Amino acid sequence: MKLKLTLWLGVVLGSLLHQPLMAEVAQVSEEEFKGQMMLEGKNVSYQDENGNVIDFKVFIGLLAEGDPVMKEVLDDGAIIIRTAPASFKIPEPTNLSIEHTGKETPPAEGVDIEGKRLVESFANGKYTLVSFFFAGCVPCIYEVPILNRFVKDNPTVDVLAVTFDELKDTKKFVKQTGLTLPVLSEAGSFIDEVGVMGYPTLMLLDPQGRFVSKKIGGIIDGEKDGYDELNQWYLESIKG
Repeated sequence: MKLKLTLWLGVVLGSLLHQPLMAEVAQVSEEEFKGQMMLEGKNVSYQDENGNVIDFKVFIGLLAEGDPVMKEVLDDGAIIIRTAPASFKIPEPTNLSIEHTGKETPPAEGVDIEGKRLVESFANGKYTLVSFFFAGCVPCIYEVPILNRFVKDNPTVDVLAVTFDELKDTKKFVKQTGLTLPVLSEAGSFIDEVGVMGYPTLMLLDPQGRFVSKKIGGIIDGEKDGYDELNQWYLESIKG
């Protein structure tokens, strides 16, 4: 079977499982794990870093020790979740200090949904919510209706969805999910420059284009509760 998709999940597992301490992850049941990872009803198996099949209790124990994991989706829809090999390293973006500099966020260069190359500046006199996503990211898909509602209810906030995906994949994502945010695709250089390390990531910028706050790992509590979670994060962030 051919590998269809490989996705690093380590940076978002803590928030997805709603566990404040990694030690508590060991107490999570397989049903809860699959529910939080949106894998209900899926054919899921677990492997260690050497590709050996292990049961869920062993897997969750490794996860509780802090091992990053990889998700593999095969052509037939079967899913393998395995701990990453020791050689696996979390990619480090070029710029880790954008949220600490107090300087204006650099312009975002990419391609809009019509195929026009743009350079977006964020010093626009408004708060700006930037959503970083990619087409194969399940939590990114899950939060689309929440983001759409936020945009509708907050017309004074500028919004932009940013991805490293090619335009054709971005168009497919927008069509399938109904995303209403303006989208900038093929923006990998900007994503690296601002230091995005997990997906989805929400980043809030002030009217001068400076970093205010970020939220990593997606909104997973359902559309109503998820909207309340997003709105509360936004309101608390602009209070300073």
